[in-house]
Amino acid sequence: MKNKLMYAGVVAAFLAAAIPALAATTGIALRHAGIGQKAGDTANFGVAICNNGTQTISGSTPFTVTANGHTANVVVVGPLAGGSCKYTYLAYSSFGMAAGATYSVNVSIDPSHTVTSNVDAPAVYSLKVPGQVLGASAVSDAERQSMLDQLASMAAILHNLLVKLGLE
Repeated sequence: MKNKLMYAGVVAAFLAAAIPALAATTGIALRHAGIGQKAGDTANFGVAICNNGTQTISGSTPFTVTANGHTANVVVVGPLAGGSCKYTYLAYSSFGMAAGATYSVNVSIDPSHTVTSNVDAPAVYSLKVPGQVLGASAVSDAERQSMLDQLASMAAILHNLLVKLGLE
């Protein structure tokens, strides 16, 4: 339930930022639409870029992300239609980020103006890296099966004790 609420919050924040900016502009108009995280995904964060123009970008749209002293040159894979937005996901580990810590994230869309000169100025976001999601598995299939076997054995022992005590 908590993950669904977090996802709904991310979607609501995204829509609140993106919808007012979706007024059509002739040509190409690249805009920031925030950063976010998919519910349950504790390894990556997403950067949303919008094309508020009317012209589709057929190729990729470059942008840079800088955080924690690391810079990544990444792209939104095209096409990016006019009036639409896309997320590109990046690993927290690529920026040396630690769970529970908060970082300043700088995003620059098309910094060399290879797609258009009609872009937002760089944006700075505050990003708190989540911890591991409860219930997420970090074990191999063999380890998981071994744990399930041990649990079944303990359940059998508990059942036998209850029978001996006359409680079952």
